[in-house]
Amino acid sequence: MNHLALLLGTLHFLPGITGRAISTLEEDQRRCDSCEESSNGWSGYRNIGYFTNWGIYDPQNFLVTNITARDLTHINYAFANVDVDNGTVFLDDPEADCQFEYPHDDIDEEGNNLYGNLKQLYLLKKQNRHLKTLLSIGGWTYSPNFANIVDSNWRATFVNSSITILNNFGFDGLDIDFVDSRLNSLKISPEGEQGPALTELLKSLRSGLDQAASKNKGGYYELSVAAGCGETGWGELDTRGMDNYLDFWNLMAYDFSGDWTPTALPASNLYPDTNSANDQNASGSQCVKHYVGEGIDSRKLNLGMPLYGTGFNGTQGMWNNWTDIGGGDYDQAGNYDIKHLPLDGAVMFYNRTLGSSWSFDNTTGHVVSFDTPQVALQKAKYVMKNNLGGMMYWSIDQDYTKLQSEGKPSGRIWPGIWDRLKGLSKKWNYGKLKGKPFTLGQKRSVFPINEKLAERGFELWWNKWDLWGEWDDLKAWKLHLDDGICLNLGYSLVDTVKTAFEKYGGGLEKWKNNLNYPNSEFDNLRNGIP
Repeated sequence: MNHLALLLGTLHFLPGITGRAISTLEEDQRRCDSCEESSNGWSGYRNIGYFTNWGIYDPQNFLVTNITARDLTHINYAFANVDVDNGTVFLDDPEADCQFEYPHDDIDEEGNNLYGNLKQLYLLKKQNRHLKTLLSIGGWTYSPNFANIVDSNWRATFVNSSITILNNFGFDGLDIDFVDSRLNSLKISPEGEQGPALTELLKSLRSGLDQAASKNKGGYYELSVAAGCGETGWGELDTRGMDNYLDFWNLMAYDFSGDWTPTALPASNLYPDTNSANDQNASGSQCVKHYVGEGIDSRKLNLGMPLYGTGFNGTQGMWNNWTDIGGGDYDQAGNYDIKHLPLDGAVMFYNRTLGSSWSFDNTTGHVVSFDTPQVALQKAKYVMKNNLGGMMYWSIDQDYTKLQSEGKPSGRIWPGIWDRLKGLSKKWNYGKLKGKPFTLGQKRSVFPINEKLAERGFELWWNKWDLWGEWDDLKAWKLHLDDGICLNLGYSLVDTVKTAFEKYGGGLEKWKNNLNYPNSEFDNLRNGIP
């Protein structure tokens, strides 16, 4: 998914970047220049979706024009790269970012014009003035390229090059994703200097963004980070120092299990497991509690939700050993878009106490942990009850597509059909055909699962909703509603959360985006792209 990239545009050094902490009052005053309404600094919940620039290619084919803009307040465009040696930030894929030909584009018109995803995002902002776009820099693949962040010259180049991209391509802010907790990217420096260096980078970025807003004669550019959940994710962070310069934090409350855990465990549970042997000390609520305990205003915290499932192969169910992670979409072993889940032959579990759901195939022994509309609603209510700022999603191309406003189903909704032969999908390649834990054709027994649950203190009555959830046989369809919000599989998790925010919390954030980029190098963006 990563391609060779060229630096677009000439870098102009921004002098005098020193940075300073900004007060909430001062920040609100600046934002009111571009807001529709405000009440005591609170203008509704954020709903932030990551859009991957590689998602436009086959087999995903998810274009900017596929985005349901009314469900979102922010789109984080992933990912820009950074030169490990000198700190130059550059676009990952110029073809997708600014050259890809969308319908109605005239790439032969005169001038130096912007096309591709970034033109379409600008047009989407014009049609939806509460939708902001942030350039996300780093991510899983590129976080190691922050290795020289301790060098002041590296940071200065990072600041100037990233703000040049913001000006040239019409972004409303920057999102720093120096967050690969499992690789402990913050611990590359043996002296432990990278945490404070990240704070210095954010300080300079905040000052540079303010200067850019002044140079563009108005507006406000936001700055955020994607933050890890768990000791390896936050252990080296100068949390309080960073917070002085950030508008909000996106908490990556997922990937709590995977090929690094010896047993199949929920991957994005909201609450900790009461069995300490299974608790990863990294549930969503534990993550929120940590950052609030560090002194972060809860309204600056966005709870992250995965729009993909984490699979385990050759199991006797959740909380059991596995043989391999197997399967997966687009050759991503063990990971599935939720729009392709549940897999055929699986039944669904929901544990309200954990705030988690998963599917299990008793024949193949395949477990997939993934969030459902029911979990999405539970998490949305948690956000509102605890006065958080909103939700964040990775990534919006993976979501179910049905919207709550389209009405309730009269029959079973199956997720979109996935062609296993398209894009070398390995969806079919799991269970007895890959792990071979049992003789081919031998059916697994459900009783070991019952025994395991009995050991954990659960009553063996799958239909006792208040205690456990339900053993939901997908062949025995029934309609699930919560105050008019449909909980059946197939409904967009993003739209379910947005609907809950509107129904119970006053709706989404109202701050307007920025459409004025007089210093862009692109003729059509500088002139406002009609």
